[in-house]
Amino acid sequence: MSSQLTYSIVYISPDSRLGDKVAIGILMLYGNKLILKYSNQKLNRLKNVFGSYWDPIVKSLRASQKYIENMNLPSKSFIHEASHMVSSEYLFKLSAYSNGLIQYQEPKMAILTPTFGVDEFYNSLFPEEQVKNEKIIKS
Repeated sequence: MSSQLTYSIVYISPDSRLGDKVAIGILMLYGNKLILKYSNQKLNRLKNVFGSYWDPIVKSLRASQKYIENMNLPSKSFIHEASHMVSSEYLFKLSAYSNGLIQYQEPKMAILTPTFGVDEFYNSLFPEEQVKNEKIIKS
């Protein structure tokens, strides 16, 4: 049995006027749940490039991830207020209006199977995170 996933690559852009950007994560819509994952390893490598902008970028990503995690909890009262965000239309809107330091790609679709789920999909796009997690497990 397979299921559909809508995803948008998350980019950091040192200079959006030039079109420079580095893929650091992914925003996924899976069923009625949003998932934001990003590579801390890639983010840390960009510290020197962004200088004083690096801290606000990291704080923004962490805050977004925390908000999405809380939004997915059914016991939260603001879930109805944020329910419009759990749609592919919202991901399209997000990609159209993101033109600052953090940008989102136009959403695309992927098919997941029982053996190739959300984590495997993320690791296929960001393999350096998988190697890092394997090292932690071996330790």
